Amino acid sequence: MIYPTGRAVLLIALGAPFAALFAAIVPGLWAIGLAWAVMIGLLLILDGLIAAKIGDVKIAVPGSAEIGTSFELGVYSQFTGMMRPQTVYGNLGLDDKLSDLGRVEFTMTPAEQAPDSYEGIGDVTPARRGTGMIGKLWLRWKGPLGLAWRQAVKESDHAIAVIPNISAVRSPTIQMFLRDSVFGLMARKFRGEGSEFE
Repeated sequence: MIYPTGRAVLLIALGAPFAALFAAIVPGLWAIGLAWAVMIGLLLILDGLIAAKIGDVKIAVPGSAEIGTSFELGVYSQFTGMMRPQTVYGNLGLDDKLSDLGRVEFTMTPAEQAPDSYEGIGDVTPARRGTGMIGKLWLRWKGPLGLAWRQAVKESDHAIAVIPNISAVRSPTIQMFLRDSVFGLMARKFRGEGSEFE
């Protein structure tokens, strides 16, 4: 999908006062305003057509995450065409278990190893436990003239299991004290890794 940037709208709007001024001075020049708007519109279409086209898109998600602990979602894409974007802006729709806002925004930049590959990282902090679903992915980038946005929407069916945060139980300090403590009437000399559920 191609649509105008703020710069294109501003340029079209700046042409209107000059067209009114020319039409007031010389009534035969009223068409200058129309010609200006048509010229900017044609440049906008050209900018959208010569902008880079998106290729393969991949989303890297972990299998599980803990409540209140942030994790990273990686988005990787490839672009084809002569005019590759400098920056790609992304928005990934999330379930309310993964984000209170329902989305995560990120910026993609060219990868160091491959010039046609772009990568971006979004930080997510799960709010509730359950299975969090990842929805649509929106990516948009400007054309080389900066007059048109080009946008792509991709569906995603990734799911992340959000589990309770038990990192405090796994900490080495707590584990050290658990080995020496007495539970019930029997002192336990050795405790295994899964002992937080005993």
